[in-house]
Amino acid sequence: MAAPVRIEGSAWNDLRFVTLARLMGFADGEHALIKVSRIWSWQTDHYTPDAPTYIVDVDLVESALGVGGAAALVRARLAEEEPDGLRIRGSEGRIEWLYQRRKASARGGEARKRSASRSKKPSGLPPGLPEPDPEQSPLSLAPSPEEEDLSPARVAAAAPPGEEPQRAQRRAITAELWRELGRQRKAIAEELGIEARPLPAVGDQGERALALRLAGARDDRERDELVANAHHAIAVAVAEARATRSVQWLTGALFEDRSWRRAIGMTVEDASRPRASPSSGARQPHDPSPQHPRRMPLL
Repeated sequence: MAAPVRIEGSAWNDLRFVTLARLMGFADGEHALIKVSRIWSWQTDHYTPDAPTYIVDVDLVESALGVGGAAALVRARLAEEEPDGLRIRGSEGRIEWLYQRRKASARGGEARKRSASRSKKPSGLPPGLPEPDPEQSPLSLAPSPEEEDLSPARVAAAAPPGEEPQRAQRRAITAELWRELGRQRKAIAEELGIEARPLPAVGDQGERALALRLAGARDDRERDELVANAHHAIAVAVAEARATRSVQWLTGALFEDRSWRRAIGMTVEDASRPRASPSSGARQPHDPSPQHPRRMPLL
């Protein structure tokens, strides 16, 4: 029997599922949402602390969604590529409930046996061990990273005393986008079988440029649009890294003015196109400019 999954109302209006439906040829976003819930159910049913199921095998994803489902799930921003499969966004912290409930039930059964052996009368769970709350258990919706990691309450709790909430939020968003760029750089390097130094932890000019962009957002709508553009720019850089077999695209230069405008103006399909051979003698428009070896090249 599959693990139950409750789908909250906000999920039905999430455009990521509409994107997935379009990419996979499903009837609509609701159809895509139901398909994805099969993956959440499998993760919930098979989770253990020793073998967490946050990352799911590509074959399993395509068994649930169909051929091409893994790539479509990543493009729709419902999953992230990892060396061992796909990390399903939002599953961490949401799929563990069934394991915890089973563990609590087992502990309760042992307690009842011990009590029965003493008094011959079965009793409930031992004091201090609450019954699992079924209303808090099923997975609801895999949120995007900014929803998952950067909720106002979580940011406020981690902020230094006296820091303004808006500034703390910008700092947290900048840090998460920088971590995402670093994760993608590491994953692509492993995929290509090359060594790549990690991004600087502090002091990178590109990270400062990203922070300034966020500071310039006049309201939540502009901030959300900027975050979406940052995710798009990273996806473009990942595609170019694969096409050229180089991680030079996945640096902080991506967030600086000229490289930023270029990446936002491209599609992932543009970036994925094979490059002409350097032996042709013609300068390639996507090759790094010799005048700016550390910056992303410009068209």
